[in-house]
Amino acid sequence: MRSKAPILLMLCACLLCTACGKRPDVVDAPDGTNPKAFPRKYPDLSTDPAGHANP
Repeated sequence: MRSKAPILLMLCACLLCTACGKRPDVVDAPDGTNPKAFPRKYPDLSTDPAGHANP
C-alpha cells in the first residue's frame, strides 16, 4: 500500500497557491445604490435589523 502523504502535500500546496488572490483597486457599488455611499464601514448599524453590531 502506497503512502498518501505525497499526494496530500501536493494537494495542500495547490490549494495554498490558488487561495492567494489579488484584490481589485476599485470596486463598483452594487446596482441600484448610490455610488457615493461606497465604500463604507461594516457593520452598518443603520441597515442591521437588530440595530447593533454582533461581536
